[in-house]
Amino acid sequence: MKRFIPFTLFGVLLATDTALSNEAPHSTQTYLEIAVYAVKDVEAFPALQAQAHQEIAQLPGFLHSLRLKSYGETVLFADVIAWRSPEAAEAASQQVSQDPKFANFMKALGDMKLFAHYWSSHNASELLPQLQQSPVVEIAAYSVPDPQTHELVHRLVHQKLPHQSGFRLGTPLQSAKGDSGYGDLIGWDSLQAFEQVGKKMMQDPELKAFFNPDMQMQVFTVFAVL
Repeated sequence: MKRFIPFTLFGVLLATDTALSNEAPHSTQTYLEIAVYAVKDVEAFPALQAQAHQEIAQLPGFLHSLRLKSYGETVLFADVIAWRSPEAAEAASQQVSQDPKFANFMKALGDMKLFAHYWSSHNASELLPQLQQSPVVEIAAYSVPDPQTHELVHRLVHQKLPHQSGFRLGTPLQSAKGDSGYGDLIGWDSLQAFEQVGKKMMQDPELKAFFNPDMQMQVFTVFAVL
């Protein structure tokens, strides 16, 4: 049974998670905050989300953000926020939790599907601005039984992706907690490209270990950029 964590935009309730992961594996990596959630009013929410992101952009340590809406599940939205450091994200969470400017946004949220922090090997100045231009953005988040094996095949997946038709930009994600959590953030030209490449990858014998039946999938959804 999944444990529901009340959502604050910057994870004030996950401050311990952030405190345990203050150092990037490499100084050039990007610290990403990803939230995927259902909303109570699909029509009204995009304006509330846009306003929240305008306020976010004024906070110290903010680098870039994406606002996303699911193609398949109409009530599902997502935020992807790049921060300069875990400390910046934690400081922002403390401020936002006390700021009434975010009250309407917070009240509009329903069930939380994912709220996590990841390290990406891509520079934030390239990653999110390029994904902003992608017609389709894929978010996958999961945990694996064998992190060591997974990391090897995970890298291989992202080495193969740039050679696939319809692929724009992608990055493997590693949980900032340093546990068995991983993910993918990928831009595509179309839903058709996403589906066709996915089928091709699943048939690739070199990637068999990646599609481990014991993988625990938290989120696997494609979004449109708002």
